[in-house]
Parts: sequence; structure tokens; C-alpha cells
Amino acid sequence: MLNLELYYILPAAVMAFVITCIIIPFSYSLLNRIIESITNENGKSGNNSAAYNLAPAVGIILAVLITYKLWGNSEYRSFSPYLISSLFLFFLSGYVDGTKVWKRLKSFVIQFSAAVVLMIGISADISNFPALLGIEGLSYNAAIILFSLFIVIISHAFDQLVSINHLSGGSAIIAIGVLGVWFWAAGFIAIALFSLIIAASIVGYTVCRANIEEMKLGNLGWNGIGFVLAFLVVEFLLANSMISGHAMHITNGSNLVLSLLIIPVIFWCIDRVYIKMNGDKVGDHPFTLVMNYKRAGMNESQISLIFWTINLVIIGIAYSTMHLSLYVQATILMLSAMTYMIGIYKGVLFAKEASRKIPKKNTAWVMNWIKE
Repeated sequence: MLNLELYYILPAAVMAFVITCIIIPFSYSLLNRIIESITNENGKSGNNSAAYNLAPAVGIILAVLITYKLWGNSEYRSFSPYLISSLFLFFLSGYVDGTKVWKRLKSFVIQFSAAVVLMIGISADISNFPALLGIEGLSYNAAIILFSLFIVIISHAFDQLVSINHLSGGSAIIAIGVLGVWFWAAGFIAIALFSLIIAASIVGYTVCRANIEEMKLGNLGWNGIGFVLAFLVVEFLLANSMISGHAMHITNGSNLVLSLLIIPVIFWCIDRVYIKMNGDKVGDHPFTLVMNYKRAGMNESQISLIFWTINLVIIGIAYSTMHLSLYVQATILMLSAMTYMIGIYKGVLFAKEASRKIPKKNTAWVMNWIKE
């Protein structure tokens, strides 16, 4: 049965990937012409930066909607109206104005309202869930508020990764892909189809981005991806609580979520600890750890690859330590991630320093061999 469903899901994911690769360049060309015509009418020079920012968002949204419309039946689309309406409400937070404080406050209120709308739409199952991180006895309203805050926090976690090339895309693909596979294996085909379609669309965006480097999804776009990922996380926690006797039930489901989101969580923790220890202020750079990797001579693609690998390793550790208690396992995951990240950084520094101490005459033959 699961194999038949997989044969149904995989073509949908491939279709989402292909549609994304087609629509993003087309939408960029169309938006660029529209913007140029508007600016020429106003007597101003054209600026294609808006087209670069809008094209990926338009491509991903249209690819997901078209693919899910074609491959999902009425039974599968029960949650989509709430998600789509709340997502567009969430995007309104990018168009607020005012002073810095008021702008952030307005943005948070809009995003929190969008999360509340989403949670009310899927609230039929919230009362069955013993709450996040093992907190028992939550009321209905408290559960909605807690999950809504959780959604807003996750959406901002991916916003923090934007400035590092491809890191946010790879992290989102890993997290959404793992959740999609779990939904499929557990029998939740509707949400599995939706998850893998989104993951395939992000892969399509990444391919387009490799060909057009100026094209970026932008902070608001990655906030939206984080919002959808948070929705999938909540669906996973709710679904996992309903299949306690199933083979796919995960004992510490919240710790699997922690392993999926370990990159933004650890980045934030290490950055804040470093700032507290050194008495610095939060600068314009995204994370102190990333800046240290760059100073060690690594480029952003290498840094992203390292963190994706660490993310996968931590997910594996989470699966293999599910027999431990909730908080012991969470501590192991956090310490393991910090150890890997800092250990790799120290290893890069050691290798760089060791290479400097090697006499040049011992490496001259290597350079000659490379030239030949």
C-alpha cells in the first residue's frame, strides 16, 4: 500500500520541481518588463531588484498550488484553505511602516494573528495533544497561543539564515523532506504529498538560483518558508500523538523537531553566548560562528555543506537515542551539535596553521604537479 502511495507522491514532487524551474525564470522576465514599463512611464530608470526578489516567491507559490491542485483530491485538501489564507495574512507583515520599534511590533502582531488563524483552522486535534515538550494539562486556548508563538519563532529562525548562501534552502529541504517521509510512512498521505511538493519546489528554486545568482527569495520569503515548516512541525507533533501504538510513533517527537531545527537553534545559542562572554553587541553579521568559519578561509558554500552534514548527523543521533528520557536526549543533541560545529572549526584552524609550518620546498613538487 505504501509503495503505491509512494508512486503517487514521487511524480507529484518531480512535477513541482519542473514547474518551479519553468515558472521562476518566466515570472522574472514578466515582472522585470512590468517594472521597467512602470518606471519608464514615471520617467525613472528601471530597477530589476524587485523582480529578482518577487520571481522566486511567485514561482514557488504557483508551483505548489498547481501541483497540489492537480495531484490532490478533495479529501487531501482539507487543511489547505486555512494554510493559504493565513500565509497571505503572514506576508502582510512585510509591508508595515513606522519607526523601528513600531514596525517590529506591527509585524509581530500580524504574524501572530496569521498563526492563530492557522491553528484555529486545524484546532480539532489540538486538545488531543499533551502539548509541546511534554507539558501536560494545557487548556485549548493555551495550546493555541503556545503553538502560535512556536510558529512565529520558527519562521524567524529561517529568516536568520538568509545571509549565508544556500544554507536556509538546504536546511528547509532537509527538515521538510524528513517530515514528508515520516508522514508517508505513517500513512498521512495528504500532508506527505504537500510536504514533498514544497521540498521539491525549494530544490527547483535552488537550481534556478545557481544559474541566476542575483535572484534571492529575500527575508520575507524565507519567513514564509519557515511559517509553512512550522505548520508541518505542528502537524507532525499532532499526528505523532495520535499513533502511539503505531510502528512509526516517535517517543520523543519534540526532540526530533529539535534535531530538524538544530542549525538555527545552535547558531542563535552560540552567538548569544559569545556575545555575553565578550561583552559585544549584536552586529550586522548573521552569526559569530559563521564569521569565524569565514576568517578560517572557508567560503559560504563550504560552510553550508558542513552545516547540512551536521544537521543530518544530529537527526541520526536523535533517531538512535529515542530510548532516553526527553531532557537527557535534548541535552545530548545540543551538546553534540555544538561539539561538531566548534570541533570542525578548530580542525580547520589547525589544518590551516599546520600548512603554514610546512616548508615551501616540501610542497613545491605539489605545485609543479598541479601546473602540469
